[in-house]
Amino acid sequence: MQPEIQAFVNPDSLAVTYLIVDPSTGLCAFVDPTLDIDPVAKKVSSAFVEGIVAKIRERDMGPTWVLQTGIEGDRITAAGRIKYLTGGSTCIGAEVPKTIAALCPLAGIEVSVSGVDSMGYDFDKLARGGDPMPMGSLKLYALPIPGRTPEAVAYRVGNAVFVGTALSADAKSAGSTDLPTANPAQLHQSLRRLLTKLPEGTRLYHSQAVRAADGTLVHETTIADHRKNNADVGDELNETAFAAIRGLAPMTLSPVQKFALKVNLSAGRLAPK
Repeated sequence: MQPEIQAFVNPDSLAVTYLIVDPSTGLCAFVDPTLDIDPVAKKVSSAFVEGIVAKIRERDMGPTWVLQTGIEGDRITAAGRIKYLTGGSTCIGAEVPKTIAALCPLAGIEVSVSGVDSMGYDFDKLARGGDPMPMGSLKLYALPIPGRTPEAVAYRVGNAVFVGTALSADAKSAGSTDLPTANPAQLHQSLRRLLTKLPEGTRLYHSQAVRAADGTLVHETTIADHRKNNADVGDELNETAFAAIRGLAPMTLSPVQKFALKVNLSAGRLAPK
């Protein structure tokens, strides 16, 4: 059975929150829900995602998972808020302890009981490659795509794969390598594996929409789109060339990144009130 997929695009940030719905049971999963952020005032709002929660309550759907595709430095997860409102279990890639160890010292984040848990146990599930995550009649599977950060993961269900921001929604480039954990060569390997091992008709769902020339918002592509058109990880550019283009990872973090990482590495638990 194929899932029902709903996309909710934030009109201000163009961040996309997805709902994966099992049509036979009404169980559902969030993918990459984000908070609205005012980086200057260091304030966040959950109004957008709470609107999504209201819609699933209208349909009497049962949230099971809150899936994160990776740790970001320019977006703030709403996983903690969604978990509080719905009881859904948070999930991220199993290598998140490596990301915590690498980024917390640079961001000045305390790793402790009151801060970020060093083993990643702020998340309810740490997904390994091939891990099945049952949801009614559906099974979701984790596909590790490290390279931007160690824990980065895509989620496959039926003919759909949720890739977060690892690939651009215009099918022209790979995601940014703007955090100190970035390993461009590994990112190229991960994305090439994704693009060559799955059928070309596989639908890819991106967590950041782009505006097309005609004004429409685009957040869905296919494997074939990227293999043909992606200048970074398509069939024309090899790993060595990509790594040379991207260069070395930055060794410092901006104030906005530090603010975002404190929330994201704690699965949203340390979001400002």
